[in-house]
Amino acid sequence: MLLNYLELKALLKKDTSTKASKEELRALHTACNELAENLKIEKAKVQSLKERVEEVKKDSSESISFARMESFKKGFTEGSSKAVKAYLASLGFEQKKWEEEFHHLVNVRVEAFKTSKEFEDLLAQYCGIFTILSQVYEVAQVIK
Repeated sequence: MLLNYLELKALLKKDTSTKASKEELRALHTACNELAENLKIEKAKVQSLKERVEEVKKDSSESISFARMESFKKGFTEGSSKAVKAYLASLGFEQKKWEEEFHHLVNVRVEAFKTSKEFEDLLAQYCGIFTILSQVYEVAQVIK
């Protein structure tokens, strides 16, 4: 169509170089065809690359999620270990540990004291004092 247009234009101008124009148009047409073929090939390459990218994304998403899961797991373990170490080294933990040991020590000593002769003697004295006090109270009630 372009060739016909140039021929018409050359005839209208009465240009004698229509043969040169035809040659140029044929060369341009050939170049256009070659470029169209190259474009088809490049489009096919692009499509192939897009498909490959999708395949890689699909494959890597599984491995990435597994790797991410392993990374999170490792990070959690390391973070937990660091947190536990920090807590065990903290003053609060040391104080709590000391308090628990102190309470345990006190409880052991109290239980040991309850079974001792000393405790029985103190209990007997307390009972004796309580008996005397109750007798004094009864006498005071009678006197009133």
